[in-house]
Amino acid sequence: MSKGLSVTLSLAIVTFFAVALVANIGIERVAEIEDRMSMHAVPLVAQRVEVAIYTLNAGNDGEVQLNLRDEYNLSKNPDQITYNFTSYIPSQDDTRRSEINPPEGVGYVITEEGRSEYICLRKTGIIKVSPGEC
Repeated sequence: MSKGLSVTLSLAIVTFFAVALVANIGIERVAEIEDRMSMHAVPLVAQRVEVAIYTLNAGNDGEVQLNLRDEYNLSKNPDQITYNFTSYIPSQDDTRRSEINPPEGVGYVITEEGRSEYICLRKTGIIKVSPGEC
C-alpha cells in the first residue's frame, strides 16, 4: 500500500515540475515575441518623432509628449532612436536603430540621452527632444 502511494506521489511531483517547465518556456517565448515586435517598431517610433518635430516647427512655442507603450533609447550622437533587445540566449543579442530625419531647415536638438516609454518635445525657439514625460 505504501509502495503505491509513493509511486502516485512521485508521479504527481514529476507532473508538477513538467507543467512548471512548459509554462516557463511559454512565458519566455511570449516575452521574446513582444520584445522582437518592439525592436522592429523602432523605425515607426522615429517617424512619429519626425512628425512631431515637423508639427512643432509649424507653430509657435509648445510641447508634445509621445507615449510609446514600450521603452526606447534616445541617443544624442548620431541623432537616432535605438532599442536594445537582449535575448535569453547570449548569442542572439540584437540592437535596432533608426535615424530621426525631419525636413531640412527644421532645427531640433536632442538634449539628453536615456531610455523611456515617453519622448518629450518642447519648442522654445529651437525644438528640444528628451526622454521622459514633459
